Amino acid sequence: MAAGACLQLYAQDTGNYVVQSTLQFVEANLNSENWRNREAAVMAFGSIIDGPDREQLKTLIGQALPPILNLINDSVLQVKDTVAWCLGRIADMVIDAIDVEIMLPEIIKALLIGLADHPKVSTNCCWTLINLVEQLCSDAASQDESVMSKYYESLVPVLFQIASKSDNEYSARTSAFEALSALVLYSARCDMPIVNQIVNEILTKLDHTIDLQLQYNSAESTATNEDKSLLSDLQSNILNLLTNAIRRVDGEIINASDNLMEKFLRLLQIQDSDSIIDEDVFMAISAIASAINKNFEKYMPAFLPFLTKALENVASPICNDAIGLIVDISHSLGDSFIPYCQGFMAILGSTLSNQNLRRELRPLILSCFGDIASSIGHEFIQYLDVVMVICNTAQTVQPEDSSVQTEDFVTSLKESILDAYVGIITGLHDFPDAIAPYIDQIFELLMYINSDTYLSNSDSVCRAAVGIIGDLLSIFNDGRLRGYCEKEWVSGFIKRTRSNPKFSESTKSVARWAREQQKAQI
Repeated sequence: MAAGACLQLYAQDTGNYVVQSTLQFVEANLNSENWRNREAAVMAFGSIIDGPDREQLKTLIGQALPPILNLINDSVLQVKDTVAWCLGRIADMVIDAIDVEIMLPEIIKALLIGLADHPKVSTNCCWTLINLVEQLCSDAASQDESVMSKYYESLVPVLFQIASKSDNEYSARTSAFEALSALVLYSARCDMPIVNQIVNEILTKLDHTIDLQLQYNSAESTATNEDKSLLSDLQSNILNLLTNAIRRVDGEIINASDNLMEKFLRLLQIQDSDSIIDEDVFMAISAIASAINKNFEKYMPAFLPFLTKALENVASPICNDAIGLIVDISHSLGDSFIPYCQGFMAILGSTLSNQNLRRELRPLILSCFGDIASSIGHEFIQYLDVVMVICNTAQTVQPEDSSVQTEDFVTSLKESILDAYVGIITGLHDFPDAIAPYIDQIFELLMYINSDTYLSNSDSVCRAAVGIIGDLLSIFNDGRLRGYCEKEWVSGFIKRTRSNPKFSESTKSVARWAREQQKAQI
């Protein structure tokens, strides 16, 4: 392994230089009677594929792949495991070297053999399959059929066999669930009947885990900590797969949302205080909210106690997820979020005043304010004064020390305040009198961003910042911001953003628009 890692680094540094000697080694040892030599040959080939230029790699892979695939039938576990790893490397890094008409069918045959083998081999085969699907089917959802569609019927049953194991040796069960998730997420339209079968079977498994957990929770239970850990892992795998399924079918999930939410709420209800799957449940619920939009409101009364409890548990990572879920739900519900807003704003404000608050929560909460503002529009005015005072205090924070962690926190804080301002300006676009008292405060942050080496070179930050400049000039087009328009740093900031070769075209387009708004007031 150490030699393989060294060879990989050597290939990255020397490129094509390493090819000839490695190829000679592979040819000399690939069919050796000594299994260690066979394994070394496969490992050597897999180790160099992120070094040479792609055209040369295509030729090499075309030559070496057939004999490497044959070794998936080797009698020695280590050889088969390394073959599966090598295939995963090829699928991950040189996907364009795989001829989908000639090579792909042979790779799938090898994977089916490997999936039925030892857990170490099947785990790497799952990784290979995930790479293939992600690389070859990234836009399959908009297609009638993908290059992988013809293999679903043979792959899915084998993956379910692994996913149905009672143990998770070498993470094989988890890997099988991840492979199924990839097949679901990157499925084409013709694959949807199989996707529906996957979901139905997974829901049955989820019901079984709920029954099993109730048994484990009973006073008479003899379940060990290992039993409980395996169950939690299984539930987490199931929830992650369901989350991908929800994202794939999107709005169509509304036909099953009642059933799903009933199960998710039941899961939350029966968890112990030290549960590790609440985050996965929240992720699945977030996917439902994003898919069905305002139709999610009917679940709020039942879900609200769980979300509130998580939000108040500031010592746990679940609080981070709760804040993110509030963002998603506010976007989904829009003005239907208003009845729940006061309660959430009170908790978020109280959380910020907690002296023992984990500092990574502060940026999340500030950004959340912006998302709520953009979702409820003018109804946010009642919270505006308090939120802007909080933002003003936060944007004056300076690093307490020179550690990287502290500087990263302060940078994250500035970015989150910018996000808050973007959301507030978006939500109150038609209410300029509400925004007007805070123009100076907002421009102070923009001036800081302009002068900060990191922030002024961030594509997303600069897009948001020049977007705010353009929005404010568009809202206040009566000349009252002419003083800011004439400031040299404003012109320079817009110009640098517009001409930065590393920035995306969308960022440059926003900068050009901001420049037009500026010119209109000078």
